[in-house]
Amino acid sequence: ASRAKTVEYVFATVQRTKAMYIWAAAVNDINRPLQITHGVQRDDGWRGLTWTADGRIVYRSSATGEAILYIVNADGKENRPLSKSTEQNLDPIVLPDGRSLAWTAGPGGQRNIWRMNLDGSNEQRLTNGDGEWFPQFTRDGKWMIYQALDKAKERLLWKKPLDGGAAEQLTHEPSYAPVLSPDDKWIACNYRSEPHAIGIAVIPITGGKPEKIFPVHGVNDRIIRWTQDSKALVYVVTKNGVSNLVSQPLPDGPTKPLTDFKELEIFNFAWSLDYKYLALSRGVNTGDVVLINALK
Repeated sequence: ASRAKTVEYVFATVQRTKAMYIWAAAVNDINRPLQITHGVQRDDGWRGLTWTADGRIVYRSSATGEAILYIVNADGKENRPLSKSTEQNLDPIVLPDGRSLAWTAGPGGQRNIWRMNLDGSNEQRLTNGDGEWFPQFTRDGKWMIYQALDKAKERLLWKKPLDGGAAEQLTHEPSYAPVLSPDDKWIACNYRSEPHAIGIAVIPITGGKPEKIFPVHGVNDRIIRWTQDSKALVYVVTKNGVSNLVSQPLPDGPTKPLTDFKELEIFNFAWSLDYKYLALSRGVNTGDVVLINALK
């Protein structure tokens, strides 16, 4: 009689643990933020965090399984969905009129920039391509700065009039995640001037070559913010699993620490419109290798 062989199979997979929550702090007490969202397996604020003119926070979350936008009071009360369920809701920002919001969405598989009222009504598409992200707006509400694909599928920065007209190309080297200075004179972005190096660049709003490139190694969608006086950039530095914010003065000089957190990572952050408060997406995002044994 023959004996059946028992074969053991071992599979490896990565199990991710997400615990990113929205926190808020007064700038004059910045190291004591209040956690305002709670739950399990959340990615609150990743690729989506902004303030309204009346002090509410709009953030992206896929806590329900679908990535949609929510709006919540700064004390955590009245937390409710804002955007309709669709593919990819990213990069929300309140427009200068204070009554509407722009963001990136991908219904039908085409990623474009949209606008809607803060009550979720009157959705309008602002771009008609396939690959537009990170909208920014001049204070007069006449121009939108954003990241889009060119014909070669490279990500560059563009400027588009909101009352109609063709978009203008601003950069010719790979440029990502633009943020407009409060004085409307400069754009900061992640910038690849060399094949394997992405730094932070400062570019005139009229476009062209960077006025300054800071060789700070990072990723395409690293979050960069300006200080209120448009004289410094703020970004995240993470060491040993703990993130803090640092300020990089312009045109040059050593960075200055803005926070002194002792735990957790920062995945996104945003100033309130008066720069008196700070919202943070903060927590942990870990991946553990899990082995699965099976007999056959």
